[in-house]
Amino acid sequence: MTMRLKYIDELSGGRKRFRRRWAKDVAEVRGETFFQEPLKALTDANLVAEHTALLKEFDAAVAAHRHTFEECEQASPRVLWHEAQKEAEKLLEGS
Repeated sequence: MTMRLKYIDELSGGRKRFRRRWAKDVAEVRGETFFQEPLKALTDANLVAEHTALLKEFDAAVAAHRHTFEECEQASPRVLWHEAQKEAEKLLEGS
């Protein structure tokens, strides 16, 4: 029986990698188009387990981004302005 896992590419030398495209809103913030990780597993059972773990990691990263984005949308302009001021002060202290 053959099973095809989504988001798995085969690289040169028989190596495999997990590669999935970020959503547009996430890609703009992260500055990258794809989430890519080389797979370490060599056997089929380990490959499925690693694939599942990477899917969970990807979904968690997207959920975390969208959660923080929703918090920013719900915050008042005054709160956002104060947060921007604090960030600017930190940047000035660091330089």
